[in-house]
Amino acid sequence: MVKNFALQMSVFVIMAFFIPSFMTVLAPVANESDLHKLIRVIEDNEGKVTEWSIIARESLDLNFSTEDLLQKMNRWEEQFPQFSWEKVQSPDRLEITGTFSGTDYEESLRIVANLKENTLNGFTLYELKGTSWNSNAETIINEKRTIIPQLFQYSPIIFSCIKGEFADKVDVAARKKALDLTDAFDGKIIEQLNEDDFVTITAKSPKFNQMLKSESGRFNLQIAVRKGMPGEKTSFTVGTPIITTEY
Repeated sequence: MVKNFALQMSVFVIMAFFIPSFMTVLAPVANESDLHKLIRVIEDNEGKVTEWSIIARESLDLNFSTEDLLQKMNRWEEQFPQFSWEKVQSPDRLEITGTFSGTDYEESLRIVANLKENTLNGFTLYELKGTSWNSNAETIINEKRTIIPQLFQYSPIIFSCIKGEFADKVDVAARKKALDLTDAFDGKIIEQLNEDDFVTITAKSPKFNQMLKSESGRFNLQIAVRKGMPGEKTSFTVGTPIITTEY
């Protein structure tokens, strides 16, 4: 059951990256990043963040040509000389990747284009991720938030995700902890999967302004909680509007 759900989630992540029509956007809720909202709720619930990530993704303009993409790469190389750049091109596909590793964080920029169709299609993607959550990470995120709009032609979809563990003293069932988190986000449950030591919840929360659609309704929050074996900590993964990492 868990494997089937994980596979379903993986497929859904792929769909979210390649089928932007599933996304609708509401008016902004506040001038606070979604990542900060996620972490604040987790810390209020005695959780420790061990991984965090922000992904911004936008579909390529249908009027783009291969030459346009290469020009974009040239602009990026000038704008981000600290990045290491790589271009891989074949008759069917063009992929441009730039990466940079800073202190406590990593950045990457990608263009992926399918050249096989009559109309060029693909996406531009920016990812910022880290393993330590501290004041330095907060400063980096606030700085990068101002850069993200410059990388895209329109308004990218923003995916925020965190992973971590709850304190040793937290000894409750996975389902109860997942429900507690859902309540902390003022979430309305849209879908859920319950196993003895593993629970996933898909919910709609007023704290986030992007929405996805499923057969069960609109949602913008996913929570996964896994109860550890005796002596192990309970782990969590939370993402908006979807979880974009393994859990």
